[in-house]
Amino acid sequence: MNIKTVEVGGYIAALRGMRHPKESYRESDSIHLELDNFYCDFQDGTDWYLDYGLKEPLYIGENDKTLATKLSNVKGGSGHDCFLKGIVVWFDVAGSHVFWPQFERYHFADIVSSQSKMHCLVKGKIDDKCTDEVDKDTINKINHYIEVYNNWNDSGIEILSVNGKNGKIIIETQKDLFKYIANNLPLGYQLTATVVTNFLQLKTIYMQRKGHKMDYWHDFVDWIETLPFAKQLIFNK
Repeated sequence: MNIKTVEVGGYIAALRGMRHPKESYRESDSIHLELDNFYCDFQDGTDWYLDYGLKEPLYIGENDKTLATKLSNVKGGSGHDCFLKGIVVWFDVAGSHVFWPQFERYHFADIVSSQSKMHCLVKGKIDDKCTDEVDKDTINKINHYIEVYNNWNDSGIEILSVNGKNGKIIIETQKDLFKYIANNLPLGYQLTATVVTNFLQLKTIYMQRKGHKMDYWHDFVDWIETLPFAKQLIFNK
């Protein structure tokens, strides 16, 4: 699995939002670091400094740090950690056909756009799109039929006989061959999508998947740990 962070934002809004319930706005002590001298003061020696491509780098003050840690450390489902919804994450992930159905059960992770199997499937060999666990013979078989598909009009093929679940299948058109290829793709065939989600949903994913038996969820959890302030706000270390 390949995961790449595209953008992270909303920290400032989330920190303000967490103070709505008790109207404790005056206790907020975070600094939007617009000046170089503030940047120099806070960039070293603290886990609560953020310069992650933001227009206004952020230093989270002691008061906000204490409250944010307290709220984010509550038991899931209590509602007290809902300010984490305000921290939004955009990322690209290349996931297999095993990963995507499991991931899509998380309703607050929205696919912005994804590679289209209908448009990309027969553009070339599938080797680079498959996980390492896919059998090489399976890859070679699909690559062969993709080559036949792409040369259908020049090869003079009128009828193609292939193996199906119940015996031989007769392929009479290029469209029929495309359907055959699509239905025989290995589960390890990967598609890349841009996804938008938030820290609250990532907290749920982290807690549910950190001990999963499939390696791709370990890759996903490892990626969550790289996000700014994830250590403090998602898994509270």
